[in-house]
Amino acid sequence: MTDKKLTTPSVRVLKRGKCQNLSGKPTLSYEAGVDHTGNTIWIRITANSGGGMFNGDWVSTDDIVKVFSNSKQPITSHALVSLFKGKSANNAGFLMAVLKHLSIVKPNKDKPKAFELDKADTVIKELIKTAASKTPKAKATKPA
Repeated sequence: MTDKKLTTPSVRVLKRGKCQNLSGKPTLSYEAGVDHTGNTIWIRITANSGGGMFNGDWVSTDDIVKVFSNSKQPITSHALVSLFKGKSANNAGFLMAVLKHLSIVKPNKDKPKAFELDKADTVIKELIKTAASKTPKAKATKPA
């Protein structure tokens, strides 16, 4: 896994959204953005109405897809823990909820708490296309 957090100078926010966490109770706020290359989409959690701890680190969709590709399918949110070394235990589950909301992943039919890639390529390509076609109103932010 590459640690792109250290090498990405800024992320331009393309989308802000809200979704429920995996338990369906608190609401999470998130951002999706593109880095200076215009080829990598990043996602981060920005708020949690339930009060659970999290951090606002950007995570690249490249690294997310690698976790799915390198893991036995389907996976649980626990597989995403490697993307948040030394961070809050909530981050992986919160990220999975956002990925589900964006249709990057979908619940597995046989194991409801496990997930598989859904429309990851399509969603990522659409966000990159959005980045290339227009300048969003949101300004660039430094990765946490």
